[in-house]
Amino acid sequence: MSVASAQASAFYEEFLTNGQVFAVRDDAGFPAPRNPEGARAMPFWSKRSRAEKD
Repeated sequence: MSVASAQASAFYEEFLTNGQVFAVRDDAGFPAPRNPEGARAMPFWSKRSRAEKD
């Protein structure tokens, strides 16, 4: 199993267990970085502690 696959699996398992996801927002709003093709994606985390990490 790849690292990305393992992380995705953990995300889904934690979401199903806790029923919530977390995002980051500041005065400018929610970050939405662009991927190499230029599309935007809003990051989500399955645990508050992960969203709050530096």
